[in-house]
Amino acid sequence: STRPLLVAAAMSAAMLFPSTAQAFDIVKIGVGFIGQAGGNFLDKPDDQSVMNTQVTPEYPGFAGLSTGFGGFIDLRFIDYVGVELDVLSVKHAGSADFTVTNTNTGSQATFDVEISNSAIHIPLLVKGALPGEIVTPMLFVGPEFVFPGKAEFKITPDNGGSNTNFGVVEDLDSYTLVTFGFGMEFNLPIPVD
Repeated sequence: STRPLLVAAAMSAAMLFPSTAQAFDIVKIGVGFIGQAGGNFLDKPDDQSVMNTQVTPEYPGFAGLSTGFGGFIDLRFIDYVGVELDVLSVKHAGSADFTVTNTNTGSQATFDVEISNSAIHIPLLVKGALPGEIVTPMLFVGPEFVFPGKAEFKITPDNGGSNTNFGVVEDLDSYTLVTFGFGMEFNLPIPVD
């Protein structure tokens, strides 16, 4: 029978959305907007061999910026333990200068290579907090579900005589990663003596 599950769900809902003001001292609900920015780095690989043995690439690794924005909902229990669910739209990008040497002639060509993709990130975080008068430090950890859009790979010759871009678009698989960190919350309004 599903009746015990329905009763448990109803009791859980009653705990999350209490009917008295005193109950909100136990469970607090917060919603808001969130933004993020961070660096992307793909290191230089040890193996730089290619199928075509007439050219030797020099792959330096990529560096770029990720930016994102979205919203969150936060449930806090007795101010010390919480659960946060975020939904973020994120843009990942990285670029590098890529030099290819023809092993027969010694001639070189340089290209600007850019890789990028957009993705929806949904972190589900468990948080431990230590409430303070002005600042509340916290630790958080949990899975982050990532649903990427299409990846774009663009090559631009860096020879001054051509503006030709070659674009390659690829589908990416969804993946899950573990997010953890340390943060601080400012308790507003800040008391003024």
